[in-house]
Amino acid sequence: MRESTRQQIQAELNQLEAQIKAIEAEGDYFLQAWVSSSKPSERKQTYPRVQSRLPQFGGKKVRHIRQDESVADWVAMCDRGQKIGRLVKRREQLAARLD
Repeated sequence: MRESTRQQIQAELNQLEAQIKAIEAEGDYFLQAWVSSSKPSERKQTYPRVQSRLPQFGGKKVRHIRQDESVADWVAMCDRGQKIGRLVKRREQLAARLD
């Protein structure tokens, strides 16, 4: 690999690290999580919940959002987690190219 290519990849890795730290500084986040609505059986109304592929909510993969909590806050946390996940994946790909 050329030295100039190695420097470009290293510069992009540094930029990704800075982006990840900036997003982490914005607040809490949940990796691989999303907000969905659920309708329990025999009830007419739906309610929001956060689902995840990882057990992040006290060892569980689903957390129901209470009425006094803001759904927008949970959506923002999930969005931050998804952004961080994409950046980490890209960082790993670039690190593999350097090795």
